[in-house]
Amino acid sequence: MIKSLATKIFFSVLLLSIVCSPPLSAQQRLSADFSYGLQSPLGRLQNRYGHGYRAGIGIKYHTGFYGLMTSIDGAFLFGDRVKEDVLQNLRTSEGFIYGNDKTAANIQLRMRGWLLGLSLGKDWRISELSNIRFATGIGYLSHKIRIQDDPQTTVPQLNAGYKKGYDRLEGGMLLYHTLDWVYQSSDEKINFSLGMEALVGKSTGLRSYQFDLREDFTQRQTTAWIAIKAAWILPFFQKDKSKTWY
Repeated sequence: MIKSLATKIFFSVLLLSIVCSPPLSAQQRLSADFSYGLQSPLGRLQNRYGHGYRAGIGIKYHTGFYGLMTSIDGAFLFGDRVKEDVLQNLRTSEGFIYGNDKTAANIQLRMRGWLLGLSLGKDWRISELSNIRFATGIGYLSHKIRIQDDPQTTVPQLNAGYKKGYDRLEGGMLLYHTLDWVYQSSDEKINFSLGMEALVGKSTGLRSYQFDLREDFTQRQTTAWIAIKAAWILPFFQKDKSKTWY
């Protein structure tokens, strides 16, 4: 309901701005932005992950028509804060996991994920060198718990495909919305943005069985994340040599 309302509001504002505002320029441009930021899960996933990080890239086509642009977006999500101990059934009462050499193994749990999507956005100029950008998109997000082995001690229960029985792999379609402040220097050599991103959708468990849960992992549930990020923008080309507004 929330994601549907947010999407309707965005497209309503987008349509109104096209009708009522003059075009920013007549240029077309291709650019790439390389982003890095802090991300955190919301809702049910707060019991599984703590905050983590995201590194992303977006390839944007600026249409030159009323500040509109389309973008192919990708991001890698990672972090070392995992709250859900999926290996609890392998631990002794003291909390250790022993390997085949009867020594305690240093097994680490990490969060890993990725996002791939397509988005539509619009710029609103606020000064000679900056503007506000809002975009919304649809994409696919996958995430899991990565089980990092101890290089010195082998744990037979975590060999080869056995890790899949603990990793909580999920994936699904979602909507994502971004709001950025974009700066472009007059000589176009310094271009960056600061902003935030919200993601919400449905994901499905992609494992037929999880050993510690003793049940399948194929439920479909709500997934939500929020992130703050900074990006460096690299312009590739423009159709003419006059000044382009992002």
